[in-house]
Amino acid sequence: MKNRAVLYLRLSKEDLDKLREGDESASIKNQRLLLIEYALTNNFEVVKIYCDDDESGLYDDRPGFEEMLEEAKLGLFDIVIAKTQARFSRNMEHIEKYLHHDFPNLGIRFIGVVDGVDTAVASNKKSRQINGLVNEWYCEDLSDNIRSSFKIKMKKGQFLGSSCPYGYKRDPSNHNHLIVDEYAANIIRRIFSMYLSGCGKAKIGSVLSADGVLIPTLYKQQILGENYKNCRVMETTKNWSYQTIHTILNNQVYVGDMVQNRANKLSYKDKKKKKLPKEQWIIVPNTHEAIISRDTFARAQEIQQIEIPILYYKGYKAEINGGGQLGINAGTSGRISMNIPAGFNDTVLISFKEPWYWRCSEIVSFMAYMFLIWTIIFKWRESRGNYDRKN
Repeated sequence: MKNRAVLYLRLSKEDLDKLREGDESASIKNQRLLLIEYALTNNFEVVKIYCDDDESGLYDDRPGFEEMLEEAKLGLFDIVIAKTQARFSRNMEHIEKYLHHDFPNLGIRFIGVVDGVDTAVASNKKSRQINGLVNEWYCEDLSDNIRSSFKIKMKKGQFLGSSCPYGYKRDPSNHNHLIVDEYAANIIRRIFSMYLSGCGKAKIGSVLSADGVLIPTLYKQQILGENYKNCRVMETTKNWSYQTIHTILNNQVYVGDMVQNRANKLSYKDKKKKKLPKEQWIIVPNTHEAIISRDTFARAQEIQQIEIPILYYKGYKAEINGGGQLGINAGTSGRISMNIPAGFNDTVLISFKEPWYWRCSEIVSFMAYMFLIWTIIFKWRESRGNYDRKN
């Protein structure tokens, strides 16, 4: 007789709220006691217990759930027992996929103790499907209610993010309020100061990396002790990137405004998000202490709007951006570089469409081209100087 059984336990965020209100019935401990007692009563041999804490039943990328599915394919057990079908999954697609397709093909039986679900009973299938639909409708309604509740809180200026913006931390007395993290805030001020003094974003990142300043992800993990994960950062990333500096320079939260609702989930059944246009963002001014002044932030925005001159001449291209040296790219033939005169804090990049061994006529053209480049730099720096004096 096939009686090797595994127990599957799951506790969701909603269950945690119930526990805070005193309802212990959904706790992992009570699920475990219930299922062990059921298994012993029915002479099932419990070979393993899988558990997912604080995981939604809408998704199948739960650690314990995924491990159970992998070991099911290895034939390590014959029966899966859960408190209810909803503990196993609240997604109708997953109910059909696993309970009515994958498990029967693997010879695995599923039992829901409280709601009487049993895939070994053929007449039980319609009730399982109805049960699955009810569970999914419940999730949809719950998702709508939570989204509405969150928007109300956002409009009140309450912080709802899972991790605070770099430079801030949660107020111990009010987790929906941000307070300044002085160390990280000083890095933010330094970034804005360097940018307003003429340093490019990539250059700022290089300076911070050279000074041994931890990137925000590592700072949150190693210094603040947060269980923080950034899907856009590789585990080996330790250097400040252009994009990180760009994000900081454009984050309105640093002037004391709460900015939320920048993205929405495509569906309550999907973790993917889509970015929302700025007019749909929820911005509440003066909700927390500012790290930089509004004038400083506005100046940083204006500088980013200055058009960088690009010159095309006889197949050559030159453009100015943050850096500190003149680089001449000669296709695959090599690269040479030279310093820009003192006082210039920009880079001129020249890309050639042909190798850099020229005839005399080409050399003359190149010299004329260089003269035009220096003229552009002078004019651009002059405009920057006029802007700085004006501000």
